[in-house]
Formats: sequence, structure tokens, C-alpha cells
Amino acid sequence: MDEIAGKLATVTDNANGLIIQVKDEIGNISGDAQRLLITLNSVTTGERPKIDHIADQLHNRKCERNYQRTARADSRGPCPGCGAN
Repeated sequence: MDEIAGKLATVTDNANGLIIQVKDEIGNISGDAQRLLITLNSVTTGERPKIDHIADQLHNRKCERNYQRTARADSRGPCPGCGAN
């Protein structure tokens, strides 16, 4: 019985050590992710108008493709996907 209790204590100690190690790693990863987002935000802030323009172009192309697939030849209304004209 003492042998089983000793093995169980060893397993418990190992599990506690691993939990502490995982918490440390998660903290490091979280900090890295926050720094990455801050850096991306600072880099893209000046480029925001360009990014918005490109996003609008992509959206318009997608809407046009969807419209061409679904619209009837005699009736052109708003984009069925988003309602844009």
C-alpha cells in the first residue's frame, strides 16, 4: 500500500510541475501575441485607407461575381449577397 501511495505522490508532483510549466508557457505566448497585435496595429495604422480601399475592391468583385451568377438578364437590382448596388 505504501508503494502505491508513493507512486501516486510522484505522479501528483509531476502533474503539478507540468501545470506550472504550462501556465508559464501560456503567459509567454499571450505576451507575444499582444506584442504582435500592437506591432501590426502600429504598422497598419498609416495604411488603413489603402487597406479599406483594397477591401472595398475585393467586396465589389465578389458582389459582381455573385450578381452575375444569380441575376436575370432583364432585371439588375442590388447585390443578392449584401444588398449593394
